[in-house]
Amino acid sequence: MMMQCFLPLFCTFTLVGGTVIELTDLNANTIQSGEWFIKAYKPSCPASQNIASSWIELAKWAMDKQYNIAEIDITAGHFLGSQFLVTKTPTLFHAKDGVFTQFQGIINSNQYRGKLETWKTFLLNKMSEQLVPLSWYRSPGSCTMIMFTYLNAHLKISAFASCSIIASMFLVLVVAVVYLLLWFIKTRTQNPQVQKKCK
Repeated sequence: MMMQCFLPLFCTFTLVGGTVIELTDLNANTIQSGEWFIKAYKPSCPASQNIASSWIELAKWAMDKQYNIAEIDITAGHFLGSQFLVTKTPTLFHAKDGVFTQFQGIINSNQYRGKLETWKTFLLNKMSEQLVPLSWYRSPGSCTMIMFTYLNAHLKISAFASCSIIASMFLVLVVAVVYLLLWFIKTRTQNPQVQKKCK
């Protein structure tokens, strides 16, 4: 039975156990190239803890292959977790050359070998090609992630403040687009009346 912990919405590699790559908000763009299998987890979540050893075994198996096995602690990489819209842990994602999909198979199981073999089969048989890619705005390489990295890494603005700035910018953009649209509709509907009066 699948166990998952539900959560509210909201460079260089670090190796874990010698093989698993730890992703953060600051090195998220590294998964734009190559093939990646990514686990989004929360350290305190029992379901996440349950697959930790299996994930390390998968990384050891992938060491001499073209797969990069990674994980993102959503309590440390807040914006990246929100970018992926992670609402429960663990959640698995696959990425290949910038195309992201969400894994739909077995995540948690009492059968240790069952889930490990399922993940291997998923990678070897390129089963991600059968999945619908994530929307562009959920990609770590999207404009929102680029802006966050610039604000947080280069300008040294806190993660919360960076997210607030990005949200405010998009709100202003939406209001501006709506205002221009209403102005255009108003001018288009007024012109015939003005021309009629001139005649």
